Amino acid sequence: MNNLVLDTLFHTRDKKELLFSQLGFSVHHFKGKRNQYTRLLPWTIINDILMKHRLTPPRTRLVYAGGNVPVDDYTFLRRERSGRLHRLLDLVAISQQLRRGATLIIDSIDELYDPIRDLSFEMEHMFHEEIQINAYIAWGDIPGFSMHEDQHDVIVFQVTGRKKWRILVPNYRVSAELEEWMVAGTRVAKDIWEFILEQGDALYIPKGWQHEVVPLGEETVHLTAGVERRIGKDYLSWILKNSEYLTILQEPAPRFLGEIARKEYQKKLKEEMMRSIDSLPLDRYFEACNTSLRVRSQINLPWSASNVFSIDSDTMINWLLPFIAIREKETEKNIYLVEAGGRILEISASTLLIIKHLEIVCHISYWQLCSFAGDYKITESKVAEIIDRLSLFGWVSITGHVS
Repeated sequence: MNNLVLDTLFHTRDKKELLFSQLGFSVHHFKGKRNQYTRLLPWTIINDILMKHRLTPPRTRLVYAGGNVPVDDYTFLRRERSGRLHRLLDLVAISQQLRRGATLIIDSIDELYDPIRDLSFEMEHMFHEEIQINAYIAWGDIPGFSMHEDQHDVIVFQVTGRKKWRILVPNYRVSAELEEWMVAGTRVAKDIWEFILEQGDALYIPKGWQHEVVPLGEETVHLTAGVERRIGKDYLSWILKNSEYLTILQEPAPRFLGEIARKEYQKKLKEEMMRSIDSLPLDRYFEACNTSLRVRSQINLPWSASNVFSIDSDTMINWLLPFIAIREKETEKNIYLVEAGGRILEISASTLLIIKHLEIVCHISYWQLCSFAGDYKITESKVAEIIDRLSLFGWVSITGHVS
């Protein structure tokens, strides 16, 4: 896995910690090297994606001057021999729309190209949240969208060309401290800043901050990564779902009783809520968030579908999970419960040893893994059994040749 985000956005640990301390409070403009993101989405790959995938609207769409371009203006219907109609992209029409100033959007492009998939995987490790990355491609000088806000944080990677970002700062955030953070931008009104993203730059925008993106009359490609950000409401919702103390929530509220009954009800509710918060601290909540983080869709054919698991010694085993939680099973000795990706596996001590090693090394050849296991008296057949099980659950991927 590459370290694109860490290496280019966070040159120092202090800089990373500073961003995390300000998440949700301010925009951040990261100056970068001109060509550091170009390999993420070259023009040849954009062409291949459009030609080789059925990316019909709304997955792929065109926007122009604040509105959606009518679907019929850049797609056509084709009838198959079975009689079914399919809507396909008209690539000639798309080129014509881009030439007149439209912006092309490809949603979830991290599912279509490995370097962007790697980037999203790394960001999931960093932010502890699921990441979706979209691509925006334009030529003209007309905004695709009008001023709008997103319901998640956004990190922008300027892959090719330049774009102007006009950002409306919420009234409650305007302050002298904020102006220090916004120094990379230009203040054009009391609460509006403008940023010019050069090729190789990145930009962070908090959830709910209105913004408008303006192309500058040149070919331009940028990626946006949507990052969910947990708030206190999410924590309280989790407590309400998991607390064993909030029995009062099942009782009728004393709507038509007197003041004394209402005060007693409030007192009991407050006491049960405090007990719940004490028994379910934030650390437990964040661990639950981490272990429920979905595993990126992965299939390991032919191995995952075969009843006989057999691979070459040089085949690579790749660990896919950002986080796991391990606890010993109370009723059985040397049996453990591993929780990750929304699943719980019951495993032996030998399987736990293999899992912990995979979590550390991330990528290892099958023979190297067997060699490591042999030092702990774990046989090759047992290693094969463990990898077979982990691949079936999508916790590891297998890359190599069939034995």
